[in-house]
Amino acid sequence: MSNKILILTGRSLFADGVISKLLNSPLEGKFDVVDMRQPDPLQAVVKANPDYLILDETDPELTEQLKCDLLTAVSHLKVIYLDPQKNHLRVLQCVEYDNSQIWDLLNEIDDTNDFSPKTIPPAGIQKDAKSQLNANLPA
Repeated sequence: MSNKILILTGRSLFADGVISKLLNSPLEGKFDVVDMRQPDPLQAVVKANPDYLILDETDPELTEQLKCDLLTAVSHLKVIYLDPQKNHLRVLQCVEYDNSQIWDLLNEIDDTNDFSPKTIPPAGIQKDAKSQLNANLPA
């Protein structure tokens, strides 16, 4: 498994700590560090095109706007927020579907079932079921 990992921080000690932990793990990967204090950190992330982006959640340079922009900047990106003071980890990912259909929505909500055109009844059947339900309701 080869993953490109980018650490975006304004604190070199945070980056050093994360890299030292990852290098001593079975995880293979390429580690890069981008200084969040540069003029356009978002553009640096887009240019690096990482699979994983690790952030220090307590970093004062990490604005709410930057957090939102990072989620949509690279389509396959998983953003990992670390809070070293609380030993807390949070992973976020933005998923987009082109030409999405109702089964894309259903699969996102319930990943235990296979919602696809083959398993969803045709629209006419759904309308009949709705009219039957309405017929059984008291007026």
